Amino acid sequence: MLAASLSSAADDNPDNDWLDRQALDSFLSDANSKGFVGVVGVSNADGTVYMRGFGDAAAGKPYDESTIADIASITKQFTGAAILKLREQGKLALDDRLDRFFPKVPEDKAAITLHQLLTHTAGFPDGIGKDQEAISRQDYLARAFKAPLILKPGERYEYSNVGFSLLAAVIEKVSAQSYETYPF
Repeated sequence: MLAASLSSAADDNPDNDWLDRQALDSFLSDANSKGFVGVVGVSNADGTVYMRGFGDAAAGKPYDESTIADIASITKQFTGAAILKLREQGKLALDDRLDRFFPKVPEDKAAITLHQLLTHTAGFPDGIGKDQEAISRQDYLARAFKAPLILKPGERYEYSNVGFSLLAAVIEKVSAQSYETYPF
């Protein structure tokens, strides 16, 4: 519904602007009055074209462009896509083992494959440490590799944020770019 109303509004825009900011503001303000809270950003090849926070100012926590919010597992789809992009470029294979990327990985984790990480079958626990804890990649890797596996790799599905964090580290290592700047 939003896409249709924005699309038709953009067709009527004399500047041929593909985004009708007024229509988007109106739609999101209505959503905010019904409980939506968050920051909405719209970008194109030229950069950010729309950014606005929507929140409950009465609760003392209005959102704006600098508000930090938990985005849960939304990055997993981008992580998977980046791994597949690197595979298409011939820089890695899904059956590559962790010891290819991390030479000092413990023996019980060395043979875990990228495919197992992608499919939540590597045996890692869901998490290590606190979600909002600031930690370096090196410290995170040390903790992940020290953590006991909860399943034998390849045995069965068990959701794991740790596995996807390891995939993000693989992306950084293979691409020589930070996860945040990698061109997904």
